[in-house]
Amino acid sequence: MNTTEIDDPGTGADALSTPPVEVSPDAAEYARNHRLWGSLVLVKSLILRDSSLVASVNVALFPVSDAPDRSVICFTVHTSASVPEILAFDERLRDLIIDHVPAQDQIHFAFRFDFD
Repeated sequence: MNTTEIDDPGTGADALSTPPVEVSPDAAEYARNHRLWGSLVLVKSLILRDSSLVASVNVALFPVSDAPDRSVICFTVHTSASVPEILAFDERLRDLIIDHVPAQDQIHFAFRFDFD
């Protein structure tokens, strides 16, 4: 599967330790077609604020089962952190999204954690 990588240009040790983020072509197209690309990039940066907990992030498009004409962009955060750390991270992330991502865009995003 081809993916779009979202790179943050950086320098020094921070640039080397930034976890990779890959966006599926379907998710990228959906985000661009629905004017969500800016919010997608913003959500990615909010996730990476706690990069010590994040090994990588995959972003994919999933259909909404009870609304066939609707899809969501799902961020799968791969981590080896403990469950309590991820629960605290999830709470911080939800607060950041509420504070920084436009309300009309929030309904297009979902999150899940994959424990390595």
